[in-house]
Amino acid sequence: MKAILPIILVVVALIFAYMGFNQLDASTTNIEIGPIDISAGDQGGQEKAYMYFGAAVVSIIGAIFAGRGKG
Repeated sequence: MKAILPIILVVVALIFAYMGFNQLDASTTNIEIGPIDISAGDQGGQEKAYMYFGAAVVSIIGAIFAGRGKG
């Protein structure tokens, strides 16, 4: 029963990372026309993506500490 919490936290971390990658991909766009490269990004969307990445890291750290446990 003790091993279920780290597994849940790893799954949550993977979900947050997936959501972060999707958000980051949706908030940036690049267009190339010959030698000209135009890029645009949504700052709010990028910040939201980084928050998802941060939540994923916190979930992984939580899974590591929950997996260590006592004895």
